[in-house]
Amino acid sequence: HREYQGAVRLNPGSSLEQISFATLLSDMGRFTDALTEYKKAAQLGADDPRTYYLMGKAYLRHGQSAEAVKYFGESLQRDPNDFQTLTWLARVLAADQDAAVRNSAEAVSLAERAATLTGGEQPFVLDTLAMAYAEAGRFKDAVATVQKALQMAEAAGAQKTLPEMQQRLQLYQSDKPFREDFSKEQ
Repeated sequence: HREYQGAVRLNPGSSLEQISFATLLSDMGRFTDALTEYKKAAQLGADDPRTYYLMGKAYLRHGQSAEAVKYFGESLQRDPNDFQTLTWLARVLAADQDAAVRNSAEAVSLAERAATLTGGEQPFVLDTLAMAYAEAGRFKDAVATVQKALQMAEAAGAQKTLPEMQQRLQLYQSDKPFREDFSKEQ
Protein backbone atom coordinates (compact mmCIF):
# COMPACT_ATOMS: atom_id res chain seq x y z
CA HIS A 1 0.00 0.00 0.00
CA ARG A 2 2.99 2.33 0.51
CA GLU A 3 3.97 1.76 -3.13
CA TYR A 4 0.57 3.05 -4.24
CA GLN A 5 0.80 6.05 -1.94
CA GLY A 6 4.20 6.80 -3.45
CA ALA A 7 2.86 6.45 -6.99
CA VAL A 8 -0.05 8.76 -6.18
CA ARG A 9 2.34 11.35 -4.70
CA LEU A 10 4.65 11.13 -7.72
CA ASN A 11 1.79 11.46 -10.19
CA PRO A 12 -0.97 13.30 -8.31
CA GLY A 13 -2.86 14.19 -11.50
CA SER A 14 -3.51 10.59 -12.55
CA SER A 15 -6.94 9.15 -11.84
CA LEU A 16 -5.69 5.63 -12.71
CA GLU A 17 -3.23 5.58 -9.80
CA GLN A 18 -5.90 7.09 -7.54
CA ILE A 19 -8.40 4.38 -8.59
CA SER A 20 -5.82 1.63 -8.00
CA PHE A 21 -4.96 2.99 -4.57
CA ALA A 22 -8.64 3.33 -3.64
CA THR A 23 -9.33 -0.25 -4.77
CA LEU A 24 -6.45 -1.52 -2.68
CA LEU A 25 -7.80 0.31 0.37
CA SER A 26 -11.27 -1.09 -0.30
CA ASP A 27 -9.88 -4.62 -0.59
CA MET A 28 -8.11 -4.08 2.74
CA GLY A 29 -11.45 -3.17 4.35
CA ARG A 30 -10.54 0.50 4.74
CA PHE A 31 -13.86 1.75 3.39
CA THR A 32 -13.68 5.40 4.49
CA ASP A 33 -10.15 5.83 3.15
CA ALA A 34 -11.13 4.10 -0.09
CA LEU A 35 -14.08 6.45 -0.61
CA THR A 36 -11.85 9.47 -0.05
CA GLU A 37 -9.47 8.21 -2.75
CA TYR A 38 -12.29 7.31 -5.16
CA LYS A 39 -13.71 10.80 -4.77
CA LYS A 40 -10.30 12.27 -5.58
CA ALA A 41 -10.13 10.02 -8.64
CA ALA A 42 -13.60 11.19 -9.71
CA GLN A 43 -12.42 14.81 -9.54
CA LEU A 44 -9.35 13.98 -11.62
CA GLY A 45 -11.20 11.95 -14.24
CA ALA A 46 -14.84 12.98 -13.99
CA ASP A 47 -15.79 11.15 -17.19
CA ASP A 48 -14.16 7.83 -16.22
CA PRO A 49 -17.00 5.37 -15.46
CA ARG A 50 -14.66 2.94 -13.66
CA THR A 51 -14.39 5.24 -10.66
CA TYR A 52 -18.14 5.26 -10.13
CA TYR A 53 -18.45 1.51 -10.79
CA LEU A 54 -15.78 0.77 -8.20
CA MET A 55 -17.37 3.16 -5.71
CA GLY A 56 -20.61 1.26 -6.20
CA LYS A 57 -18.84 -2.04 -5.50
CA ALA A 58 -17.23 -0.54 -2.36
CA TYR A 59 -20.60 0.63 -1.08
CA LEU A 60 -22.04 -2.84 -1.73
CA ARG A 61 -19.27 -4.51 0.28
CA HIS A 62 -19.97 -2.04 3.07
CA GLY A 63 -23.67 -2.95 3.11
CA GLN A 64 -24.94 0.31 1.61
CA SER A 65 -26.92 -0.89 -1.39
CA ALA A 66 -28.87 2.32 -1.98
CA GLU A 67 -25.60 4.27 -2.30
CA ALA A 68 -24.20 1.53 -4.56
CA VAL A 69 -27.21 1.93 -6.87
CA LYS A 70 -26.53 5.67 -7.07
CA TYR A 71 -22.89 5.19 -8.09
CA PHE A 72 -23.65 2.39 -10.55
CA GLY A 73 -26.13 4.81 -12.13
CA GLU A 74 -23.39 7.48 -12.31
CA SER A 75 -21.16 4.96 -14.06
CA LEU A 76 -23.87 4.10 -16.60
CA GLN A 77 -24.41 7.78 -17.37
CA ARG A 78 -20.79 7.83 -18.53
CA ASP A 79 -20.86 4.45 -20.29
CA PRO A 80 -24.39 3.08 -20.80
CA ASN A 81 -23.09 -0.11 -22.43
CA ASP A 82 -20.73 -1.35 -19.74
CA PHE A 83 -22.03 -4.88 -19.16
CA GLN A 84 -20.36 -5.20 -15.73
CA THR A 85 -22.10 -2.13 -14.37
CA LEU A 86 -25.38 -3.11 -16.00
CA THR A 87 -25.13 -6.56 -14.45
CA TRP A 88 -24.22 -5.43 -10.95
CA LEU A 89 -26.90 -2.74 -10.90
CA ALA A 90 -29.48 -5.26 -12.15
CA ARG A 91 -28.34 -7.75 -9.51
CA VAL A 92 -28.82 -5.25 -6.67
CA LEU A 93 -32.19 -4.09 -8.01
CA ALA A 94 -33.35 -7.71 -8.35
CA ALA A 95 -32.00 -9.36 -5.22
CA ASP A 96 -31.19 -6.84 -2.50
CA GLN A 97 -32.52 -7.71 0.93
CA ASP A 98 -34.02 -4.22 1.26
CA ALA A 99 -37.35 -4.02 -0.57
CA ALA A 100 -36.92 -0.24 -0.90
CA VAL A 101 -33.84 -0.83 -3.09
CA ARG A 102 -35.39 -3.46 -5.36
CA ASN A 103 -36.97 -2.51 -8.70
CA SER A 104 -37.92 -5.52 -10.78
CA ALA A 105 -38.78 -3.70 -14.01
CA GLU A 106 -35.49 -1.80 -14.08
CA ALA A 107 -33.57 -4.94 -13.07
CA VAL A 108 -35.05 -6.89 -15.99
CA SER A 109 -34.35 -4.08 -18.45
CA LEU A 110 -30.71 -3.68 -17.34
CA ALA A 111 -30.03 -7.43 -17.19
CA GLU A 112 -31.57 -8.01 -20.62
CA ARG A 113 -29.36 -5.25 -22.02
CA ALA A 114 -26.27 -6.81 -20.39
CA ALA A 115 -27.23 -10.23 -21.79
CA THR A 116 -27.64 -8.74 -25.28
CA LEU A 117 -24.28 -6.97 -25.05
CA THR A 118 -22.55 -10.22 -24.05
CA GLY A 119 -24.37 -12.32 -26.66
CA GLY A 120 -26.07 -14.36 -23.93
CA GLU A 121 -22.77 -16.14 -23.32
CA GLN A 122 -21.86 -15.00 -19.78
CA PRO A 123 -23.15 -17.24 -16.94
CA PHE A 124 -22.93 -14.42 -14.35
CA VAL A 125 -25.01 -12.14 -16.57
CA LEU A 126 -27.59 -14.87 -17.22
CA ASP A 127 -27.72 -15.73 -13.52
CA THR A 128 -28.45 -12.07 -12.82
CA LEU A 129 -31.11 -11.98 -15.51
CA ALA A 130 -32.75 -15.01 -13.87
CA MET A 131 -32.75 -13.12 -10.55
CA ALA A 132 -34.45 -10.18 -12.25
CA TYR A 133 -37.07 -12.41 -13.87
CA ALA A 134 -37.79 -14.05 -10.51
CA GLU A 135 -38.15 -10.68 -8.79
CA ALA A 136 -40.61 -9.68 -11.54
CA GLY A 137 -42.61 -12.87 -10.90
CA ARG A 138 -41.53 -14.42 -14.22
CA PHE A 139 -40.48 -17.70 -12.65
CA LYS A 140 -40.62 -19.83 -15.82
CA ASP A 141 -38.24 -17.39 -17.50
CA ALA A 142 -36.05 -17.40 -14.38
CA VAL A 143 -35.87 -21.21 -14.39
CA ALA A 144 -34.98 -21.41 -18.10
CA THR A 145 -32.39 -18.64 -17.80
CA VAL A 146 -30.62 -20.02 -14.72
CA GLN A 147 -30.59 -23.48 -16.33
CA LYS A 148 -28.78 -21.99 -19.32
CA ALA A 149 -26.36 -20.21 -16.94
CA LEU A 150 -25.74 -23.51 -15.14
CA GLN A 151 -24.96 -25.30 -18.41
CA MET A 152 -22.53 -22.58 -19.47
CA ALA A 153 -20.84 -22.41 -16.07
CA GLU A 154 -20.44 -26.17 -16.00
CA ALA A 155 -19.03 -26.23 -19.54
CA ALA A 156 -16.58 -23.48 -18.55
CA GLY A 157 -15.48 -25.43 -15.48
CA ALA A 158 -16.81 -22.81 -13.07
CA GLN A 159 -17.56 -25.40 -10.38
CA LYS A 160 -17.53 -22.83 -7.56
CA THR A 161 -20.68 -21.08 -8.80
CA LEU A 162 -22.73 -24.20 -9.56
CA PRO A 163 -24.09 -24.94 -6.04
CA GLU A 164 -25.31 -21.35 -5.61
CA MET A 165 -27.02 -21.34 -9.01
CA GLN A 166 -28.60 -24.74 -8.27
CA GLN A 167 -30.02 -23.32 -5.01
CA ARG A 168 -31.47 -20.39 -6.94
CA LEU A 169 -32.98 -22.80 -9.48
CA GLN A 170 -34.80 -24.55 -6.64
CA LEU A 171 -36.11 -21.22 -5.37
CA TYR A 172 -37.41 -20.24 -8.81
CA GLN A 173 -39.01 -23.66 -9.28
CA SER A 174 -40.86 -22.93 -6.00
CA ASP A 175 -41.91 -19.49 -7.30
CA LYS A 176 -39.63 -17.64 -4.88
CA PRO A 177 -37.18 -14.85 -5.68
CA PHE A 178 -33.58 -14.81 -4.46
CA ARG A 179 -32.19 -12.38 -1.86
CA GLU A 180 -28.52 -11.55 -1.58
CA ASP A 181 -26.44 -9.98 1.19
CA PHE A 182 -23.99 -7.94 -0.87
CA SER A 183 -21.83 -7.06 2.13
CA LYS A 184 -20.52 -10.64 1.91
CA GLU A 185 -19.46 -10.18 -1.74
CA GLN A 186 -15.73 -10.05 -2.35
